[in-house]
Amino acid sequence: MEVLRLGPESNIQKELDKAEKGTRVLLAPGIYRQKIEINVPDLVIEGSGREETVFINGDYAKKKD
Repeated sequence: MEVLRLGPESNIQKELDKAEKGTRVLLAPGIYRQKIEINVPDLVIEGSGREETVFINGDYAKKKD
């Protein structure tokens, strides 16, 4: 199984796009201001805890454009 170790400065989408099935992604503590799309089967993403690894994105369902 492939293991990726990424931090807030990483381009997570770029790494996920080239990940193999069953990859495990370990995220360092920090604030991630990225929107990601997961297209890899059996992908596991682990953070350092809900207070330490946070994804923030200003997108929502009824947002214009």
